[in-house]
Amino acid sequence: SNQQATIFGEPIGVLADSGGFSILSRSGMSCTSDQAGVWQPGIVRQNDEILVSFSSANGTLVAGGLTGILRSDNGVDWTREVLPPNSGPVVDIDWSGDQFVALGTRVYRSSTGSGWDQDDPAQSISYGYCIEHFRGSAYVGTENGIADTLVWMENGAGFAPVASGRTGAVVELISNGSELIAIGTSPLMTSTNGVDWTAPHTGTSLTGDLHQVVYTGAGFIACGEDGRLWRSSDGESWTAEPIEDFPAINSMIVNDGHLVGAGNRLVHSRDGAQWEITKVGSFRFLDVAFGDNKYVAITARSVPQGVAISADRIERRVDRRE
Repeated sequence: SNQQATIFGEPIGVLADSGGFSILSRSGMSCTSDQAGVWQPGIVRQNDEILVSFSSANGTLVAGGLTGILRSDNGVDWTREVLPPNSGPVVDIDWSGDQFVALGTRVYRSSTGSGWDQDDPAQSISYGYCIEHFRGSAYVGTENGIADTLVWMENGAGFAPVASGRTGAVVELISNGSELIAIGTSPLMTSTNGVDWTAPHTGTSLTGDLHQVVYTGAGFIACGEDGRLWRSSDGESWTAEPIEDFPAINSMIVNDGHLVGAGNRLVHSRDGAQWEITKVGSFRFLDVAFGDNKYVAITARSVPQGVAISADRIERRVDRRE
């Protein structure tokens, strides 16, 4: 059946987990789909909560907001987790493989999403944007060269500065296991050990509003607001791909070598070189996820929330309320 997925407020993303798909909005509303494709609304918001991030693992959803962390086992019913006093906002949450790690002015950890331990309370991370795990350590991307540093690396005493001498902001960190890449308003940076960082060789500056870098198994692809696509086999040398009418992309994922991107249009490719571009009405898409043998992309609209669903590539239908 053609189900509706109406969610009030600006969405922050869609996640796939063992139970289906979940969408959250900044204003604290949720919408969860089971494997049969039936969407059920829920309320995350408590005390004017404003959400900014969420993650999932093993059937558990964890959301971070301006007043802390919330947890759910079904995406509909949510409970607030107790954090130390004056914990401040939680801006990003990552699953390390054995625990959730949440980033605020401090770093918090939990193996189940219930019961959180705080890292060294004397360690404060100002203007943190994102957290990522690489070779057993956590890395934090920050804004505007705080202490002349854009990336901080976890060590035994807390976090130590790396990637120094740069300005701008690192809004996302991506790892393929052997390399860590930082993107944002500063030029793209790469590191093979997390300590030494270099800018790539492109012939032109690989900077601007990059939203996503993905690893395909054969190399990296970077995309963003300006509608350009960059490819690299090693993360060091990058080439701009001249693709006619390629749209601005907000999110891209890789599934079994198949790339699917969501933005002003929906795009997909089997090899990263040849792309098909699909327009679905006048929708601008925010995020895309894969699970239960299908792709789900959500629009950037507040109300109604459009959802495009496909079993092979995103172009089959859009569920929406007019």
